[in-house]
Amino acid sequence: MLRSLVGSEMCIRDRVSTQSTGTTTAMGFMDGLFGKSEEEKTTMDKLEEQMDECCPSLTWTQRIIGFVVCCCIGLLLTFGSFFRFKQCIDGNCTSFAIIYSIGNIIAVIGSFFLSGPCKQLKSCFEMGRLCATCTFLFFLILTLIIALVDGIESSTRVPLVILSCLCQLLAYIWYTLSYIPFAHTCIKSACKGFFPCLK
Repeated sequence: MLRSLVGSEMCIRDRVSTQSTGTTTAMGFMDGLFGKSEEEKTTMDKLEEQMDECCPSLTWTQRIIGFVVCCCIGLLLTFGSFFRFKQCIDGNCTSFAIIYSIGNIIAVIGSFFLSGPCKQLKSCFEMGRLCATCTFLFFLILTLIIALVDGIESSTRVPLVILSCLCQLLAYIWYTLSYIPFAHTCIKSACKGFFPCLK
């Protein structure tokens, strides 16, 4: 009698676990087919949906064109800012710093065309390029703060703006190279070859 009760209980448990597994599989299939319900969506899922609604789907050719146009505009603004470099040396760094930083921002935004804004933002903060992204953003903000905040003497402001722009450029190059396979490894190896003390 006891054995039959234990056997029936085990049979019921197996059926329940099988049904729950089947239900979970079915729910996963339904989520893949129809998407998640509103209750199950995370903030990131909702943000991605809003971005998809705002950003129309583009062909690969349109994405390349958008990327190239943004990069060209960004580079033109960045290099064009050097026409105001003499003003910066003379003490008025505001226009130089703003135009230079806007150029870099537009160049970075151009990369959003390639994989989409959400995927690109996630990619920016992946482990391999987190340091480069944070360094670039830090010096971008620092450049604008130094250039725009009143009360900083010109003798201090000019070298700080130039230094922060240089660091911003180096961080942007390092960030861009993170998308080229083995680029960071090659540069590190080259630096170790030129400077043995880095080994």
